[in-house]
Amino acid sequence: MKSKYSIVIIYAVLILALALALTNLFNPKQAKLGLIYKDYYYSIESSLNVIKDNMDEIAISDGNSNWTELKETNTNDKKLKETYNLLVEDITKCYLLSTDLKNKTYDNKKVLSFENKRSISEKDLLKLSENENCLKDFDKYNSLTLSDDEATSEKIRKQISIIIDYGYGTSNDGTFVSVIEEEAINISKLASLSRWLKIEYNSNK
Repeated sequence: MKSKYSIVIIYAVLILALALALTNLFNPKQAKLGLIYKDYYYSIESSLNVIKDNMDEIAISDGNSNWTELKETNTNDKKLKETYNLLVEDITKCYLLSTDLKNKTYDNKKVLSFENKRSISEKDLLKLSENENCLKDFDKYNSLTLSDDEATSEKIRKQISIIIDYGYGTSNDGTFVSVIEEEAINISKLASLSRWLKIEYNSNK
């Protein structure tokens, strides 16, 4: 009798566990944010991997994905070298603003830190939505001399502007989906910039 009773309890526990598992799977409120927004998180992480691979190949690092300057090139264009190193600095800043989850360098809320959480508080969401868009740092290239040669300077200026294409007046409406969408777009643009910088580096090796 006790054996049958134990079996009934075991089955009851298994059924309850299965019910909870199914609830977590099909109820968005219970699922992790990384599952609910998996396409956005996949896009962000893929773009970050592209940035890391490109920058590890072309830039000098301190060992913590903190790229400090472009590796040696054969160009004698001093201004161009300065531009390349400034781009490395700006790409590094944007990369760390997204990936430095321990806040060793930048103390800001990170979209990636909520991937394994099931919810986000209003306070954290507000802080996320108030994060500065680091792409605005690239506005300065519109007024800088980027090369010793004016034609080259203008060419690079236009290329950076096309890739980054930062627009004031974000579409961020304070919801998590708008925050993570903006993050995915920004990181994708940075990945494209790192690809272009890699092409520039290889053409000047």
